[in-house]
Amino acid sequence: MHLSFPGHAEATQYYRALDISRAVAGVSYRANGIAYQREFFAGHPDQVIVGRLTADKPGAYTGSFSLSGMHDAAHVQELLLGFVGIMTWCLWAGMSLWLAAAVWLIYLLITCVVLTRGVSQGGLLITETSFRPGDVVGLVVAKHSLGDGNLAALSMLNAVFFRDTRGLFLALFMDAQQMAGWD
Repeated sequence: MHLSFPGHAEATQYYRALDISRAVAGVSYRANGIAYQREFFAGHPDQVIVGRLTADKPGAYTGSFSLSGMHDAAHVQELLLGFVGIMTWCLWAGMSLWLAAAVWLIYLLITCVVLTRGVSQGGLLITETSFRPGDVVGLVVAKHSLGDGNLAALSMLNAVFFRDTRGLFLALFMDAQQMAGWD
């Protein structure tokens, strides 16, 4: 959802609010001597977003409103570009192409998707994985046969990206999945 209101860039008395008991998010501010307020409610079961825009001067709201989905070609292209960037970094760090692809595909397609579905559809507040992608690779290939470069890069990935996922970007990934309607 994109809202554009010309002349509102120099807003003052800007205030954001989140009322958990009513599930309403809002913002209020003053621009050009007029008090504006926006409130939004999103209901996932009904797949609805409701917005209320008010101003203390009738007819003061002018601008544009547009909706765009997360499924367009630009977003897919950005995801692929991000994956290429991740793979490039892994190769630069000394990991073989097959191991880098396996580890990241396991993480993105198994760990992230399963945890996201557990939170969004299962109603769980948060979840945590008990395995890392390197553990799954270790079920198929003996880790000592991977070589020093692969083991060093895999250890770094485990320490930085694949540890307790609650403190990383997975929560943002889950929110994006829910907003995109992929749950």
